[in-house]
Amino acid sequence: MIGRIASPRSAPATIASVVIRHENTRVLVALNQAADQEPALRELFNELTDRFIEQLRAMLEKFSMKPDQATVDLVHALFVGLSVIDLATSRDRGEARAKAVMKKAFDLLATD
Repeated sequence: MIGRIASPRSAPATIASVVIRHENTRVLVALNQAADQEPALRELFNELTDRFIEQLRAMLEKFSMKPDQATVDLVHALFVGLSVIDLATSRDRGEARAKAVMKKAFDLLATD
């Protein structure tokens, strides 16, 4: 996903298109639950998460946005939260809603 984001303007739509892919969210939520019970799996899950966070940080740097830990955590939390909410609720216009949230976040980050 990160590799397909060419600009801050394209980020919200690209992220939203992944948020609504419930098969991805189901796998990650299941891995998260299993990692809670199995220390070896937790280590692997943390490696996966760390790599994703590194990619988010690189994306923010590429767009000259402040890539501090709080900003990276904010984007990560929004992505995960929107994915889980969309999976759990299957609300109408889930992709449009996720895109609007991410656009708001990137707009705020661009002015920071």
